[in-house]
Amino acid sequence: AVFQARLDPQLQSEQAAVREAGLDIDRWYPAEELVTSTDTFFCATGITSGLLLEGVERLEDRDRVQTLMIAGSTGENQILTTWRRFAAEA
Repeated sequence: AVFQARLDPQLQSEQAAVREAGLDIDRWYPAEELVTSTDTFFCATGITSGLLLEGVERLEDRDRVQTLMIAGSTGENQILTTWRRFAAEA
């Protein structure tokens, strides 16, 4: 698998910060350029179901989400499933 990302600043202040850093918003950056240290932590939460994570599942009184977490220093990863209960309606 290959990971790439492109910067997409939304606010004018974000656009200015990207320009000041000398980065190109039209360029796709490989993971090796985005992260150059092992002192990192990556997480991603599934919104829609895919090959890696299940999407948000809404039940009668709760919802479920899955989050992938990877520690850069060890490469250890885990998928955390979280159930969140809704407050009872008055």
